[in-house]
Amino acid sequence: MLDSRYFEPVDTKQNHGSILESFKAVYTRSTMVLFSSKTRTPLAALTLKSVNDIGCLSMLTGRPPPKDSTEPHFQGMLSMPNQSFSFVITNLSDDGMINFNVLHTPHRVSNVNPGPAYGINEVNELSPNESYEIEADQRTNRVMVLQGKTKEKYDPITKKSKRVPLTVDEAETTEDKAKEGLYFYLSVVPDVVSRELVKFFEEGTIWKAVPGFVRKARPRRGILRDAGPIDDESFADIFDSDSDPSGAESSDEGNAAAELTSSSPPLRISAKRSTPTKRGGRIMNLFTRKSPRMEKGSAFGISVPLASVPSLGDGISNFSTKPSLHVTGISCLSSKSPVKSDTNDDMEYEFLALTPRRSARRMDNDSESDKVHVSRFEGFAQAAFSSESSEDDSDEEMNGKEHRSLGSNAFAASVEVGNTQAGELAYGEAIAVSSGYTGIEYAYEHASEPTVLCMSIWEDMKFLPLLDTLEKMLEAEMEEWIDNEGKVLIESLNVVFKEETCVIDLESEADTIICTCGHQCINHANIGNDLRRCPLCRSPITAFVRADGIVM
Repeated sequence: MLDSRYFEPVDTKQNHGSILESFKAVYTRSTMVLFSSKTRTPLAALTLKSVNDIGCLSMLTGRPPPKDSTEPHFQGMLSMPNQSFSFVITNLSDDGMINFNVLHTPHRVSNVNPGPAYGINEVNELSPNESYEIEADQRTNRVMVLQGKTKEKYDPITKKSKRVPLTVDEAETTEDKAKEGLYFYLSVVPDVVSRELVKFFEEGTIWKAVPGFVRKARPRRGILRDAGPIDDESFADIFDSDSDPSGAESSDEGNAAAELTSSSPPLRISAKRSTPTKRGGRIMNLFTRKSPRMEKGSAFGISVPLASVPSLGDGISNFSTKPSLHVTGISCLSSKSPVKSDTNDDMEYEFLALTPRRSARRMDNDSESDKVHVSRFEGFAQAAFSSESSEDDSDEEMNGKEHRSLGSNAFAASVEVGNTQAGELAYGEAIAVSSGYTGIEYAYEHASEPTVLCMSIWEDMKFLPLLDTLEKMLEAEMEEWIDNEGKVLIESLNVVFKEETCVIDLESEADTIICTCGHQCINHANIGNDLRRCPLCRSPITAFVRADGIVM
């Protein structure tokens, strides 16, 4: 089972003798997943998180590559400068181990640990379903801190020079090396013995920023929640054997190991071990032990009473601060209309009061008209809308859009984020990290596609809660896999969403991008608080992003 600190199980279903299970990311807006290109099999995940989870928001989104660059680019953003951050790397496969490196320099990985010359994480070998939090850069063994780059600008009014934010666009177009921004490079390599896993990498890989995913699971005791008993006789020998197919010595020991992994501190010792034992074509992880973790101070954090911060339950809280430095670039939709879910007794809210050093104001609304009605296959694009949903949205109209809606399930919009403040890396307190080698060989010739992650600061960042739309999206994905072998989902991996003219007025330029679906389909002049769904695919709107970086 995946680490519950980063991924929550949603549902399991049988599918022609196999088992499908869905997970949602705890850090819903700052998780990206590596998929196989041909089968959309989730292989690995990267999560960006601020150490100051309470006061600082984090987000991962796709973006167009800079000029003269061909690699896929993503943007990692924090809502506050001078904040400690970490990466969580996860092996999403049940089939074997992976070697996952976050690099500070472009490099073709050819050994287990590229070392401080190239990589930031000293621990980089992950067993099936294992997560590890990279809290320290191995070059310094200190916490990573994201600072904002600045430039000197002459003020004609005061006739003095002052320091102003340097944008990502400016950093990427300058020839001055000192003004370059902060970039990381991702490399994932499969265990050479796990032929099924190697096959997924051979067919090609692609990163997508998504809030959740569906995967085919290895059958094991207790995996099905509501799907009833497994009736496929081919699984009988697995359930009756003495070993768990995930590689543990027994089901009880495997469950205990999962419990230990879920509750253990992020920093660990990946201990040296004896010759790997092969069972059923899989590598068993015989010895794994956890290292003690140094107590950390709060050199770069903001002290906030936990009791005063109501949690949204998806990796962020509805608390933030409004820093004094203003960075033009991106603005988000916020609404004062609360929405009540029909699947949760607790109220969830779509308005965040982002004010200094106080928690968001809660609003009560018990109106029955706010309840949600969702049909089977509408998924993320159709699910969990409030009473603002039009009565004209008949079943026929919805069904005509259902295939397009599945293509829009990636949370991250492929946006132009050039006007956020370019980042640079600083360091905080020391962290003790120890590691060892497992002895596993990796298929370095079948590494994941080269991918670039640019870091920046977006101080205007605000979020709308996703309510229960995520669960509905995952339910729709499940049905798509069962009914259509996931063909629409696989096709959606390479879909580009862009219209030349606004789909609302049919005349003006489509200069605004919608999150979550990523459609660039409307003009900023047509944005209003009553626009809650994408006009093209009916996805719920979490944010608007101007392609030219002008604040709306």
